[in-house]
Amino acid sequence: MILLLVGKKQKEEEELWKREKVKLIQKKNQFIQNGIASIKEGILDKTAGITLMVQLADYLYDNIQQVCRFEILYILKQATILMQQLRDRLEQKAILGKHDHIKIEFGSEIWMHFYEDTTVYQLIDDLENQKNKMKKKYIDYVKQFNNFAYQNLQDNYQNIESIANLNLSKLIDSQLYQDQLFLKMQFLKQDSLKTQDENIKNQIQKCILWMYVVYDYQKLCSGQLLNIQKFIKGIINNDLDEMKSCLIFN
Repeated sequence: MILLLVGKKQKEEEELWKREKVKLIQKKNQFIQNGIASIKEGILDKTAGITLMVQLADYLYDNIQQVCRFEILYILKQATILMQQLRDRLEQKAILGKHDHIKIEFGSEIWMHFYEDTTVYQLIDDLENQKNKMKKKYIDYVKQFNNFAYQNLQDNYQNIESIANLNLSKLIDSQLYQDQLFLKMQFLKQDSLKTQDENIKNQIQKCILWMYVVYDYQKLCSGQLLNIQKFIKGIINNDLDEMKSCLIFN
């Protein structure tokens, strides 16, 4: 009788241990899946920050290219290379961290599972496609600006040509990039003070705010500067107040 009771208790303990083990495995699997989802979310947010730079270049090209030719090329060039760098790092199975994006804060184990996820290959392919589109757009803009400068601005032709000949695998010096944007933001601010047309003033202020966001692209793409998705909605809605409200001041 005693042996039967001991055997029954041992069996119950084994069943309990199995159930607890299953729970631990499920808990760990859920942690891994949450980690993979968080990494993807951070990468997609980082990508949105880079494409936001491209959208600004397009906006400047469509609206005020006559005063922002250099800035358009600088912004688009920087964005193209940032996308290339991100794709290269993912292809090399690199570990990203908070420096890359505040939503990414997982150790090597999660990254190992991340790179075993089949959807990551599709993500890398998507980044390659976006990078190629940016590169083509950059080359197209360079050609158009070169042609315009050659025909109308002989003094500036060599300057534009020198930008076009910069290596597309290397980022523009950060200080040079920021100085270029800062000077143009100052120019546009003065222009905004001179005009009485509210539509033009609104358009210029939108440009200044948007250029301020891509001015510090490292913070923009790491999620430290603003709520990117909300900022994009503000752009679409042409809502300057909403765009301003997205900025994060530490």
